[in-house]
Amino acid sequence: MRKISIFLVLVSTSLLTFGQALYPVSNAEKATNATLIVEGEVVDQTSFWNVEHTMIFTANKVKIYKIFKGNLQKNYIEIITQGGTVGYDNVTASDLLELSEKEVGVFFCFPENRIKTSPAGGQLWDVYASSQGFFKYNVEANTAADPFNNYNSIAGEVYPLLANLSGRKFVTVDPSLKIGNHGAYQGRPNAYIASFSPTTVNSGATSDPTNNLLTITGIDFGTPSGLAKVRFGDCNYDPSSGIKFDVPYTSNLIVSWTDTEIKVRVPTRAGTGVINVMDASGATATSLSQLTVFYSILSFTADNFTKQSNLSNVNGSGGYTMQYSTTLTAEAVATFNRALTTWVEVAGLNVAIGGSTSTSNASGDGKCVVFMDNAANGTPLSAGVLAVCYSFNSYCLPASSVDYRKPEFDVNIRSSYSTGTTTFELGPCPPGSSTIDLETVLLHELGHGLNLGHIIAGSQGGVNPPKLMNYAVSNGVKRTAPDASCYQGALYTCATNAALAFGGCTAATGMTQLTPIIDSKDECPVTFPATATPPGTQVFFDLEHSTSNANSDPQYNNVVCTGSGVGVTNNLYYVVLTDASGSLDIDVTNFNYFPASASVCTGSNAPTARIAVYQTNTCPTGQSFPFAIACRSFTGNGPLTTISGLNAQTYYLLYVDGKQSAKTSFTLTFNGSALPIKLERFTGEVKTTSNDLKWVISAFSDVNKIVLERSANGSEFEPLNTYSGNVLLNREYLYSDVNPFSGANYYRLSTYNKDGTIQYSNVVLLKRSEKIKINVFPNPVKNVVNLSFNTAESLGPVQIKLYNNIGQLILVRAVNISSGINNFEIKADRMAVGSYKMIISNQQNEIIRTINLQKQ
Repeated sequence: MRKISIFLVLVSTSLLTFGQALYPVSNAEKATNATLIVEGEVVDQTSFWNVEHTMIFTANKVKIYKIFKGNLQKNYIEIITQGGTVGYDNVTASDLLELSEKEVGVFFCFPENRIKTSPAGGQLWDVYASSQGFFKYNVEANTAADPFNNYNSIAGEVYPLLANLSGRKFVTVDPSLKIGNHGAYQGRPNAYIASFSPTTVNSGATSDPTNNLLTITGIDFGTPSGLAKVRFGDCNYDPSSGIKFDVPYTSNLIVSWTDTEIKVRVPTRAGTGVINVMDASGATATSLSQLTVFYSILSFTADNFTKQSNLSNVNGSGGYTMQYSTTLTAEAVATFNRALTTWVEVAGLNVAIGGSTSTSNASGDGKCVVFMDNAANGTPLSAGVLAVCYSFNSYCLPASSVDYRKPEFDVNIRSSYSTGTTTFELGPCPPGSSTIDLETVLLHELGHGLNLGHIIAGSQGGVNPPKLMNYAVSNGVKRTAPDASCYQGALYTCATNAALAFGGCTAATGMTQLTPIIDSKDECPVTFPATATPPGTQVFFDLEHSTSNANSDPQYNNVVCTGSGVGVTNNLYYVVLTDASGSLDIDVTNFNYFPASASVCTGSNAPTARIAVYQTNTCPTGQSFPFAIACRSFTGNGPLTTISGLNAQTYYLLYVDGKQSAKTSFTLTFNGSALPIKLERFTGEVKTTSNDLKWVISAFSDVNKIVLERSANGSEFEPLNTYSGNVLLNREYLYSDVNPFSGANYYRLSTYNKDGTIQYSNVVLLKRSEKIKINVFPNPVKNVVNLSFNTAESLGPVQIKLYNNIGQLILVRAVNISSGINNFEIKADRMAVGSYKMIISNQQNEIIRTINLQKQ
């Protein structure tokens, strides 16, 4: 599969992860390209449109504490970041540096030359490598981190590192910054968090207060003043770093604050982890357990109201229309299409493709554009950034009573225009160990497009994160199927909401969700079957439309029976109940790849489906499955190796998944001695005057009756014969259908089990060449001539004429023939012994059939 090279620099870091849309940049590279390295605190922010009115930027006023490289004549600098709110408009740029007031850390800066000056007229500085060029501090805990590195001591690790990189000691500009438990940060023993509710929240989901409003109870929270704040884990950093995202008491997210209870809306940037309450003096209380953020929704603040953004009907057809820039390669377009199709089909994201455009940047023009980073781009990607989703949001007045909306989102993909070296895997095959899968990156960025934010999720032993919107993912993996977190979050953002009120400044309405497609076996079943699984049971599995769920899936090292870890990305479940002890045979049919081009992937990169079998009476707790008793993998049709040693009347849970998000579909047929009835074969043969059916049963248990059924169309079956009572095993049963349909005849065996369930055999299709079958019996005739017309089509009026052996017409009868079987009777008791000829013709006097009769 073709790969496209991008010029990036890959280096080893202390964390074995890639950002979902980031690649690691070394500290040495940051220091080399930064002309100014400073320690500072964000004390003010001003957002503004660029001159072209295509992008909102924010000038962050930073108070300088120390200088590690370069020189300054001022105690303050202004650092530029992309995104912010101006008037009624907001831009949120995913995976780029986003600063908040009172954040403290180290900035690797260089002069910003595109915008030239800030709104105040001063020099603007950019941060090299965006979010990686900022070491964010937890001042109280004396720790720091960037997205790929943690530092356990600011004075003991960060300062010596910077001195080594710059070749000089730092210069102190302002000595007022206190690191660790000093002065106002000295804690006191009475502050205590007793509990919080709910324990699982959806951050940023302001329209869902039940799952977003957090109530913290305890003692000695004090009055909301001074340093008082609620502190969450920051979703853009490794949780072990201790980096926090603060909600100060002045924030509109604080609903109420008393000495014993705080109510706070959980912000988009909050991640899973312990929570802290800091009082006015800096005393800090820490929760005894973690707050879990299930999914995150993008929000923004306007007129001192923070609300989630909502998808809207922009194209007049219920959603959005995306256009591909001519900067994109054909392979990149195909890759984006696969990622987009996943969200459209699984979550119902209403996005259509509107052809190509010459636009090659994010412009806020109301058009959703996908483009490659290029020299003409007004917002080129920083080092370390693989892709960005720019969300353009807006609102009307009054902000307090309207819903915020998203009229546009654009996706910028890294290209050879940028610096460094690495490789994107553009095709459907899993990437190599040092390759970044573009489809994974784009599925993540499109997640931002449909208003999902970052979350924190533990890795699967360094193999793969269990959640797509996790802030980081291992390199060399493919994660192109949603997990339960982003799946439920996407259903939340995509759901049609007729109650959305965007205000009078726009005629827009909420996006109309398309019908999501998901396999019904996506989660472990709540109830297990009451009766044994019949042999011949066929089950369809659709791994293209499936998710994973870390809260209910097996542990990553208990899927392939070797104890080795694998990525858990998309899976389905099915339960088999045995009747007798013995074995289980599984046959794979109708195996398909999605996309079909994935068939070119071979060897370790082949899209592989896997089965793990667990003996259990109920669905196990997620990540606590019993050891798998059998594991199988397959890449096409055919029988799997028999699973032996199964116990009688025992449940076996089948976990079916795709290796590295392999999207396949197939049918599994279950047989074997452990199941109640086994049909060895069911076949048929067309004879001159009949259709003959044959079958052999080799195992039989708890069956009420077996019915041979026939159909003219393959869907509507009627019974031909019933077999009940004792069934002879290993005996060939024969049934001759002497009155078949003309043309196609479909046959099947339906087994009615004693518990009321029905098991169907394979369907046998027998085709007869005659258009209509007419049976006349008996022949020779005695007292009555019986006629049976069997036809798949209505013939209408038909005339029956009977002639004697000298050609005299002795009988005429008209009948109407409809589709199906038509039976008639002609009296023959007054006919003389001898030979007769019967001619049957239609209403056009065309002869249908001539039959010679003999009267005894």
